[in-house]
Amino acid sequence: MNAGVYEDIYKIHASSIGLGSIYKPTLVVFSAIPGSGKSELTKRLVANHGFTRLANKDIREAIKQAGHMDDVVIGDYTLWILDKLTQQGSKSIVFDRNIDQCYELIKKWAHNNNYKFVVVQIEVGRENIEKRLHKREGDKVSYVLSVLDYYQNQHRQITQTIQADIVLNEDYNLDDAARLIAETALASKVT
Repeated sequence: MNAGVYEDIYKIHASSIGLGSIYKPTLVVFSAIPGSGKSELTKRLVANHGFTRLANKDIREAIKQAGHMDDVVIGDYTLWILDKLTQQGSKSIVFDRNIDQCYELIKKWAHNNNYKFVVVQIEVGRENIEKRLHKREGDKVSYVLSVLDYYQNQHRQITQTIQADIVLNEDYNLDDAARLIAETALASKVT
């Protein structure tokens, strides 16, 4: 893809990136389904622990606003933006997205760039997920619920093949979980 296209998207996307102040080469990713609390956790990691936040929702919106919805592969742009952020000095990055679909691609990027790769697995029951999605999505909830089984199956499969560094269950405390993630991510060992 033409780097100029990515720059056009980045001009729109840049304002939504939560830039952090921590410069340790770390990439935190989530294996979880919609409604499990990824966004709230990533916001706390930015606000309280200095991480840079990349939200898949913001990337999709920037691609759409730049007029490239049909010709830009979100995974390719994601790798491009990771490279750009690291060149600009952002080192401790957290993804506000489910990496179940692109786990190997993102893990390979982290390995190739000497980034510590931290996988956070979130397990929340269907009943709680549906409650959260109704509250969060409002009128759009029917679409999200219609694809929830797909995401749950995908999540179940990936959790059988990966080793999570942190597993959060059901009613975890957001602040405690964010602190645990930050401590784990910023510990010295690069994996």
